Amino acid sequence: MQKTVYRLLLGFALPFALLAGCAKEEYPDTGEFLSFEAVQEGETRRGASVDQPDTPDYLIAPGRQISVYGTITRTGMEDYEVFSGQTVTCGEDLDWTYSPLKYWKRSGVYDFKAVFPRTASILSGTSGKRLLVRHSVVASHMDLMVASAQRNPATQGTAPVELKFRHACSAVRFLFKKESAADDYKLTAFKLQNLRVLGSLDVSGDEVTLGSWHTSGNAPVSEVFAWTAAAASDRKEIPVTYALYTDAQWYYMIPQTMAVPAGTARPSVTFSVIFNGEPTSVTTTLPLPDTYEEDGQTLEAQWEPGKVYTYYINLKPSRVAITVHVTPWDEQDLSVDGEITFD
Repeated sequence: MQKTVYRLLLGFALPFALLAGCAKEEYPDTGEFLSFEAVQEGETRRGASVDQPDTPDYLIAPGRQISVYGTITRTGMEDYEVFSGQTVTCGEDLDWTYSPLKYWKRSGVYDFKAVFPRTASILSGTSGKRLLVRHSVVASHMDLMVASAQRNPATQGTAPVELKFRHACSAVRFLFKKESAADDYKLTAFKLQNLRVLGSLDVSGDEVTLGSWHTSGNAPVSEVFAWTAAAASDRKEIPVTYALYTDAQWYYMIPQTMAVPAGTARPSVTFSVIFNGEPTSVTTTLPLPDTYEEDGQTLEAQWEPGKVYTYYINLKPSRVAITVHVTPWDEQDLSVDGEITFD
């Protein structure tokens, strides 16, 4: 199985004319200002959308907001924070706007960090050079996306600065099927166990890796995303193929390893099913595989940022089998007026 890293890229025009510098300088109030514009003209996707956690409008849609941080560094001067969590909003025409406008300084090096959603819990110490985010998958239940960029206007000009947004979480789902059409299975309960759901993201460069996440001090929780059918009509039918199982939910998880020290409770999925109309549900707990095969090698299973993990659970009368398939997050190619592009 081939493993590739998928990155979601967002480029938007930053004709920055920034009110930056030390307190004793005179700042310009005219010049080239920062503007955002996005018009979706086309879309190319690989595979059916049901096989991916999101679509382009997850990020680019009216009302979406990002937070931008910017720092200017100049020789002999202290760093100056140009943006400190500036809210930038996507409008009805997919144009990105903010207020008040800021303007380029022609000297110095600018570093930028951005985060989506805007409501992300930003920690002290965040700047254009370093992004620190506290993230709870239970509280937000959505993916976290981050971006970095650098620009020296003296040598690189004031053309649009491209912010490359990357998925910082891992997308996880569970698909069920039954081995035989002659059997009747209905899912009555489901939960994940012994997983870390709270972590801190620390990004200084461009890349977001498993090492960018820190969970020390945050113990795994005994259960998360628990669901139980309240009535018989709420039970979920288990079909004969994974493609027909339409009740799967995406979980945007803190990247982490599935391998744990000996004697430690393993990350697991627990579910209950009613088999052939029996009056009592049967509950099964399956440890999540801590290794997987790739190119003939056995590798340690890890949930990495920007990857999709689909667990396949095959129900048989005599046993239950679980396997995992790892894929990159689907590429989304948008031609957007030369201002915002997905690659």
